Amino acid sequence: MGQLRDERLAAELPGFAAGLARREPAPLPGQGPSARGFMKKQTSLSRLSAAAFRWLLAARRLLGTRKCHAFGPMQGGEGIGRLYVINLDRAPARWQSIRSELRLLKDSGGAPLLERTVRVPAIDAADPDALPDGLVTPTYTLRDQLFVDPHPLAVPDRFDLDQRIDMTEQEVAVAASHVLTWRRIADGPDDYAVVLEDDVWFRPGFPRVLDQAWRDLQEASPSAPLFDLLYLSYREVDYGAEKTWLSETVFQPRRGLWYLSGYVLSKQGSQRLLERLPVAGPVDLWMNKQFETIRVYGTRKSIVEQRVDGVSTNSYSALPALTRIGVLNSEAPGVFHGRPRHRPVFVIGPESAEFSSVAVALSMLGYRCLSDVAAMPQGERVALLSGSPERVFDAYVNVGGLADDLTDLANASRSARLIVLQDEKSSLGTTQARFTGEKRWLEEWRDRAVVLNSTSAEGWKSLCEFLHCAPPVSAFPRRPNLGLRPIIEDLVAPIRGAKSVRLASDHGPWIAPRREGWVGIAMGGSAPASEVESWTDSLVSIDDGRWEIRDDTFGGNMALFRPSAIQAAEPPSHARLTVRAEDLGVREYSAGALTTRTAYLYGRVEATLRPPRVPGIVTGVFLHRDSPRQEIDAEITGHATSRLLTNVFYNPGDEGARFDYGYRGTPV
Repeated sequence: MGQLRDERLAAELPGFAAGLARREPAPLPGQGPSARGFMKKQTSLSRLSAAAFRWLLAARRLLGTRKCHAFGPMQGGEGIGRLYVINLDRAPARWQSIRSELRLLKDSGGAPLLERTVRVPAIDAADPDALPDGLVTPTYTLRDQLFVDPHPLAVPDRFDLDQRIDMTEQEVAVAASHVLTWRRIADGPDDYAVVLEDDVWFRPGFPRVLDQAWRDLQEASPSAPLFDLLYLSYREVDYGAEKTWLSETVFQPRRGLWYLSGYVLSKQGSQRLLERLPVAGPVDLWMNKQFETIRVYGTRKSIVEQRVDGVSTNSYSALPALTRIGVLNSEAPGVFHGRPRHRPVFVIGPESAEFSSVAVALSMLGYRCLSDVAAMPQGERVALLSGSPERVFDAYVNVGGLADDLTDLANASRSARLIVLQDEKSSLGTTQARFTGEKRWLEEWRDRAVVLNSTSAEGWKSLCEFLHCAPPVSAFPRRPNLGLRPIIEDLVAPIRGAKSVRLASDHGPWIAPRREGWVGIAMGGSAPASEVESWTDSLVSIDDGRWEIRDDTFGGNMALFRPSAIQAAEPPSHARLTVRAEDLGVREYSAGALTTRTAYLYGRVEATLRPPRVPGIVTGVFLHRDSPRQEIDAEITGHATSRLLTNVFYNPGDEGARFDYGYRGTPV
């Protein structure tokens, strides 16, 4: 199979499979606002629109009451007991509105949910003496805000992640009101309880979605409690919350959910939250930072919504800070553009600097990065020196000969930035002196350059503040240096006579845009000969030491992979992968898949196979890594076996990084 380098950090496993693919729509990113100032309520409707909204709510009564089996005793364990509604004493109209909502729903025994409802007097921000001590720390940082909602919009030259933001009195009161409700649940008799703010309404599908989510949680977690927290009401940040899907109706969020207007809290969950007091920052922001340590889920869609026929009296502390850094131009949420502000970026330094780690870090910030190559591709060099935007890459890390062009590159683009990595054997001051001693660099780059220590414990802080980027939730990557790899020009050439069609693809910052004459870059390996492996397997029999027979599946696959679907054969025949109609409970087909047990970073893979001419079956040879997901696919679909479909999924980051955007790039 050509030359393959063993590299455990890469965790990219060549394999091939025959299976059935069902293309299902991916979960759509949330349409909600991203700025903290819009986490609670959007602009009020006009009087006419507000009247129409109230009429629609009233019209639901014509549908009659609806039963939700998740409330009360249920098959397979306890359901939800009480509902706690947080309501200000000076807002009796809201209390009456939520009571009307609760009359429309019944529990598993047929009683209105209103009979299970307990009113919790909210802390009033107008009464500063009403706030109990020790519940809330009334400050947080810009870093905390961007942890929930990384927002790569224009920001000023000074970007301080540790900038302190003081909560408003309303935010402090809201957070304290939720904490007091958690105490009631922790001291109460119910295994699960619902917490509602008083300005919500229930979507028509509330009973159906919640009941199905509850069944899915029972199946996934047969032992109680099923969870600590279940979001019923939320808004995702603009780019879409980072999440893992448990089922078609339930997901596990990693970060990126605003609102705490409606949620189910278990008794254990309330105790765990109380152990983590005080709340630091707005309560919905703080809750995102607890996702690492408590079991949190959300229903597939928000089934509890906030009313939009009133005027919010809340004020939001993040608005001035977000306006100052350029995220907000006005009182409207910003738009996620997905590309860094400062481009191109050049990274130089001594040989011992952690170039490969910084290259991955820049990729995680959204840069299309060329790194660790012995020379700049000629076409790219011409575009850079001329200041042309028609270049392929945004960042250039450890590129041979780059230092010779620094003066010209500085003049070619005023938005360019220069990063000089510190020699790990030298102090930062020594490196700074060495850098400033180069008069041609200092004069041309001036305040557009920085000296960084890539091994610093600060991790993302210095890099992100210099480039004005929100740091990812994942840890700063640590990679062994690849060294300068040669470019092999004769390996990259268009296939003569071949016709290709570029299919619709997701926009991703890491995929080279299609352009005339661009055929990619082939790089040779820098690994010692002792690390290079070359082998061939005819698959007459399956070598258990080399191959793992899969017994799992993946999203969208209508089949389960089963060892029985792979049969060895006598020469000159070879192994056969079979797809069968077979009732396997969660799937109706079985299929076969093999994966190498050794992980590889780069190399050449060849396969000879015969795909079945059956519509719906996909035969593929591919490389993949699970977390974060990366794939290079070569697939043949059963309805057109003379065609090859190639596909790339790329998510930068070290193994296990929570950085999975699921981009499908460049299907051809």
